[in-house]
This record gives sequence, structure tokens and C-alpha cells, in this order.
Amino acid sequence: MWGISGAFIGVPILIVFIVYCEGTPSEKWGATLLSSGAMTAPDRES
Repeated sequence: MWGISGAFIGVPILIVFIVYCEGTPSEKWGATLLSSGAMTAPDRES
């Protein structure tokens, strides 16, 4: 419906949403759902 202009608007919004979900522990499932689907190991600080 929006064509190329929709892609220029939608893709950055989707990327921001995925990054937000990755940073919030309770929303990691959303990032996994929207990304490649691979679960990442939790970061370990030493």
C-alpha cells in the first residue's frame, strides 16, 4: 500500500522496536520473534 516510502518508514521503526525488546528482559520474546528466531545466551559479566 505504501510502497518504497513505507519501507523507509517501517524498517527503522521495526529495528528500534527489536532493539528495545532485546534490552528489556521481559520483552526478549518479542525480539526473538521478530529477528532470526535464534535465542541468544545471556551476557555474563565477570
